Amino acid sequence: MKNFEVNLYFQIIKTPGLAIQSFLLGDEISKKCIIIDPTRHIVPYIVNAQSHGFTITDILETHVHADFVSGAKELKHELNNKPRIWCSGMGGADWVPAYADVVVKEGMELKLETFHLKALHTPGHTPEHISWICYDDTRDSEIPWFVLTGDSLFVGSVGRPDLLGVKESHELAKQLYHTLFTVFSILPDFVEIYPSHTLGSLCGKALNSKNSSSLGYERSCNSYFKNHSEDVWIKNILSENTLAPPYFSRLKKMNLKGPSFLGELLVKDWKGQENQKKIEELFLIDLRQPEIFAISHLKNSLNIPFNISFSHWCGWMLPENKPLGFIAETSQIAFQAIEQIRVMGFDQEVWVICFDQTDSYLNPYLTSFELINTKDFTEDNLNISHLYLVDVRTSSEWNSGHIAGAHHIELTHLKDSLNDLPTKVPIAFVCKSGARASLAASLVEKQGGFKVMNVRGGMQAWKQAGLPQEITTNTKI
Repeated sequence: MKNFEVNLYFQIIKTPGLAIQSFLLGDEISKKCIIIDPTRHIVPYIVNAQSHGFTITDILETHVHADFVSGAKELKHELNNKPRIWCSGMGGADWVPAYADVVVKEGMELKLETFHLKALHTPGHTPEHISWICYDDTRDSEIPWFVLTGDSLFVGSVGRPDLLGVKESHELAKQLYHTLFTVFSILPDFVEIYPSHTLGSLCGKALNSKNSSSLGYERSCNSYFKNHSEDVWIKNILSENTLAPPYFSRLKKMNLKGPSFLGELLVKDWKGQENQKKIEELFLIDLRQPEIFAISHLKNSLNIPFNISFSHWCGWMLPENKPLGFIAETSQIAFQAIEQIRVMGFDQEVWVICFDQTDSYLNPYLTSFELINTKDFTEDNLNISHLYLVDVRTSSEWNSGHIAGAHHIELTHLKDSLNDLPTKVPIAFVCKSGARASLAASLVEKQGGFKVMNVRGGMQAWKQAGLPQEITTNTKI
């Protein structure tokens, strides 16, 4: 929360799980305020505006988002359709959301009593992308103060240009180069930047955890501002992009059409009665911690613990249309998890299953798998040669040190590698701490025909035990 001057109230409103930053800009004279890039969980925007005596008059978007559902339509609906929604028209008609009230053109301005915002076309992450420059009219209406950069420029990184497919990537990378070195060049070094994401987002590579920076600092320290030729810069950025979760492409279409209202989405309590959804019809997600999950869980359930990485792995693992069953120790945890997947556009029917309250109907569906300790690898009863050890960490983690004889299959690639796994020996999974390994084990167990294990405590426990590691730069297994 900041009060830059007496006349401007500025607040960053964060959404957990996806490293999203939305913004509230309030004018203390007119008591009007603007919301930029809201998610569909709109309560924080309304509560913060009301608690400071502001009326939300305008809702601005920087671009059509791929990683979260826009809350512009939801917020306007909740406020009796009074605010105006501003969306870019600079990518052509195909990139204008159906719910837009104002189709923004280059240089268009939104003025309040003491400050105004100006649209700057900054394509590259998407064709229509705009940034919003803020000017303090009580000091100088011509000198830019700060800029809300959306996903064009992050602290320490830039928006990735590859989310629309291979065919479009080169042109978007070219546009992004132009944005950085030509469009932003009109702004002086002292201008502050506030992006729509921080560390943890997949909309760019290696984002910084800081909320903001300045253009001057980024020009000096952001590696993407290095003075390469355009061809070399484009080649470099296109060579480094990683896979994007499958829901990204679907979400852009949802945001263009306009998402459903949250109140229309179904959440039900599953208690095993005959008139309830059959357990076999649900795609089951167990939110409990790995050690508890291993002891007893429902067959065919995936273990995605409800922690800081929950949204990330849901993006990779959840189906689009199949009804979901969320298994948790309490309904409160389940509802918190449901809030996060709704932000990601998983709008299908969800059933809440409280594991400690289920009846005997579930007994036939229960199963378990073994948790093995690192010390077991040094004992005769569990020699590494008697099992197939799979390390599901990222390539950089693997390179920094791994168990000799382990096989490297990054978790995001595991679905496509199932045919390479053995069926005649146990498969033990290892990660940093045990959470990803538990998800990997449950994913493979769900396929049937495999005996799976999880290495308790992962590589953290391995290192603490002083056991040897191999270090290599060769990630091809």
